[in-house]
Amino acid sequence: MLVKKLILALFLSVGICAVGAQTDVYASEPTVQEDGATGNDGEIRKEYVDLSDSVIQEGGFPKAAGTSRKSRSAVDSDKEKEVQKVLLATWDSFAESCDLSSYGLTEDELGTVYFGTLNTHPRYFYVDSSISYYINGGIVSRVIIEYAMDKEAAAKAEEAYDRAIADVVRDADNSWSDMEKALYVNDYLARNCQYDTKYEKYSSYNALVDKTAVCQGYALAFLELTKQLGVTCEIVTSDSVDHAWNMIKVGDSYYHVDVTRLPEEEACREILDTSERIMAITGQPVEYIRPPFG
Repeated sequence: MLVKKLILALFLSVGICAVGAQTDVYASEPTVQEDGATGNDGEIRKEYVDLSDSVIQEGGFPKAAGTSRKSRSAVDSDKEKEVQKVLLATWDSFAESCDLSSYGLTEDELGTVYFGTLNTHPRYFYVDSSISYYINGGIVSRVIIEYAMDKEAAAKAEEAYDRAIADVVRDADNSWSDMEKALYVNDYLARNCQYDTKYEKYSSYNALVDKTAVCQGYALAFLELTKQLGVTCEIVTSDSVDHAWNMIKVGDSYYHVDVTRLPEEEACREILDTSERIMAITGQPVEYIRPPFG
């Protein structure tokens, strides 16, 4: 029954794919704006970049460069992991800057790693998407971090965030399968988070603490909670349909999960439309569905 309950999430995703929507996770080329003279190679200069269009918690949708996992990052995976460690340690300590000179990052690589790290670590909701950095001979040396709130406010927000996560995780059963855990998180968010009709709440903090968010906040909160429960999960975004949802791995299979709460009329319309598309593709009637609104 659990698989049957989640099946609509898969149907909705197939429906999205059926209309040719381009989707991906975190493959983008951010636009860099100069904050100083360009200079010749070897001359240190300071640059500024606004990554908000690619940062999910600020309402962005990473632009897709393809749909394969290999296309998600143009950065060497080992180097990306090492840079991520530095960024996470910097954000944890609320440091003003970090030294990345030893990693040989280009400007484009820095942007890719930076927004990719924010998009896969929802708890850093207090980190801003804008950064400044120094570059020498095409290689990034030092990054200046910007924060969305001061250190004291961030500490209080983190405490509230951790309490919200603990409240959810505490009621989960360790004996549950990954599918059961995903269903539990899905149901929790559907029942406890209201859709933000003002379109101002994008972060996992908004979904878990404020109890209101748009699709980005739902997806980030689902990512946070399922990871806490040991479920393999990631976020999928589509700029063309202006939407974000999740994908989980259960066994050797992947399932699309869309938790975003919809008005009942819109949900019914989407269910009927999706059912028709599934029948057109498979030739089989849709027998089991799960309403995306609870």
